[in-house]
Amino acid sequence: MKWNRLRNAEAPWGDYGAILVSGMSAGRDEFGRLRIMRTGPWVPPITIVSGVHAVATDTFRELLLTSGLHGFAFQPVDKVRVVRLDWRRWDLTAAEPARYPAGGEPESYIEKRKHEPELAVIRPNHEPGSPDAMSTELGLRNVMFEVDDLQGDLDRLAADGYGLVGGIGLYEDIWRMAYVRGPEGIIVALAQRIG
Repeated sequence: MKWNRLRNAEAPWGDYGAILVSGMSAGRDEFGRLRIMRTGPWVPPITIVSGVHAVATDTFRELLLTSGLHGFAFQPVDKVRVVRLDWRRWDLTAAEPARYPAGGEPESYIEKRKHEPELAVIRPNHEPGSPDAMSTELGLRNVMFEVDDLQGDLDRLAADGYGLVGGIGLYEDIWRMAYVRGPEGIIVALAQRIG
């Protein structure tokens, strides 16, 4: 079986962009929950915070839980600081961000701004992804899972309203594969080994 590493897509502006997309960890609370700090209101469906912790929105979590996939568990996170910064309206193709944070360090985008508690509890408006997403569009656009029963998983997902993108195909006579449009525009690829 081949193993794959889940990582964030390249963000613009190096460490400055990485902080804007993924936020950062503030350690753990007394119950072991991850404490995160990030910008809002936009939140990617799934991201790797501080290069270590995979964090998913409720919508993406529900997709995974109802997909029939297994081998992972979820734990709530504590959003200790969420600051308003609508950086996605900036020119994402520019060599530098529209503005640098006070203090100069990437973390200052979050640490030097006021926490807005309402951003920590609201769910961002659904922004459907585009099937024609440009390579410069931020966020995780697809994820792939190996499954044991491709047709069964597709039937369960279809019953929940997640239809195929294209059809079921073969790859090198080794894999049966299909793509499903998940919440928030993510493409979920499912692959069953047949050879």
